[in-house]
Amino acid sequence: MIYLFLLSQPLRFIMVPHPLPLEHGEYMFSMRYEPTGFLGGEVSFGLWDFLGIGVGYGGNNVIGYGNVEWAEEPWIEIRCSFSYYGFDIGIGYDSEEYDELSPFGLYLTGGRELYLLLGDAYGNAGINYNPENQTLDFFAGFYLRLGDTHYLMADYRFGAGEPGKNYLNLGFLENIGPLGVEFDLINILAQEPYPGPFGRQLKIFYRERF
Repeated sequence: MIYLFLLSQPLRFIMVPHPLPLEHGEYMFSMRYEPTGFLGGEVSFGLWDFLGIGVGYGGNNVIGYGNVEWAEEPWIEIRCSFSYYGFDIGIGYDSEEYDELSPFGLYLTGGRELYLLLGDAYGNAGINYNPENQTLDFFAGFYLRLGDTHYLMADYRFGAGEPGKNYLNLGFLENIGPLGVEFDLINILAQEPYPGPFGRQLKIFYRERF
């Protein structure tokens, strides 16, 4: 049962990174289809319990008619973590553009488990420095675990240096063994560059151990 919980624990609160990487010996394949039409895939590995890496690539119009507009280069994420007085501290770098927003770049995040009446939960907050627009930004994430493998999630990004501000997303993650399916509502507050009122996103995961 504990193993199933570890397999199902999200690596992101929709967009916002979780402080913890994959555990040693874990790997994960993931794919997401964004409201903008971008289709991306990523493979991630847990090198040690405190260090994980991921590499991904994708493009627009992969599904549909016409030419595919591939991304200019792959993205990479490096995430390391440690514990401090009951908090999980994550330090990482993420070059992925998420739903046409600038990459997180360098980030520092901290979170911890919360025990609520409805179920176990996790809260997280952090700051990031984006080298593209040279700005500091703030983000936060939260999930509520219902049973062993069902998650209600929300995350927030202030959006410094972006066309709009206050990017809020909601999602639901369902797991069946190593397979996970997530459905998200993107940009609930309808900020630019999205046409609004909100977008719909689908993710599929496969997470296992060597």
